[in-house]
Amino acid sequence: MDINIIIIFLRNIPTWAVILPTILCSIILLAVAIERLLFFRKIDLDYSSLIMKDELVLNPITEIIINSRQHIGKTSGGYINIIFLYSEKAIRQIEKYIGVVSTIATIAPMIGLLGTVTGFMKSFHALATEKGASGMLAAGITEALVTTAIGLFVAIPAIIFHNYLVSKSTYFIKEVEYVANYLSEENK
Repeated sequence: MDINIIIIFLRNIPTWAVILPTILCSIILLAVAIERLLFFRKIDLDYSSLIMKDELVLNPITEIIINSRQHIGKTSGGYINIIFLYSEKAIRQIEKYIGVVSTIATIAPMIGLLGTVTGFMKSFHALATEKGASGMLAAGITEALVTTAIGLFVAIPAIIFHNYLVSKSTYFIKEVEYVANYLSEENK
């Protein structure tokens, strides 16, 4: 394969083709962040009401207790299986979207780097052809810097939010495991 074909292809990638996926990543990140923050807030509120024995609203932790206690009277082995079934379901709900945020945190700077490469290729092509070199050089460098900045603008909050999600998820998973172990020991 001729290297010139690759150079022509990369040089002709429009700026919007690099910026659009990054903007899409930021929209997805914002939607996931809102959903997860509301989800974790609901668990915090419901878990405190569980401790105070007020009226319960179902969430992953209270659902384990309510649904598993409905099966009292069954054999203890089956009851324990039900507890762990609901525990696994709760853990899946808690860990939801962590992979999405991790992927966005990983690919956003890569997309920005792609824009950097295409921008510099346009700049060097302008220098090589010497037709309107100063304008094309400036446009290529601007494209490189803008796409890099946008990629980092999305990636940095995504990394921070990913670490928050992992921390919160770890805390609530430990709580789910504690409740499941307590209920299974209580009913042996």
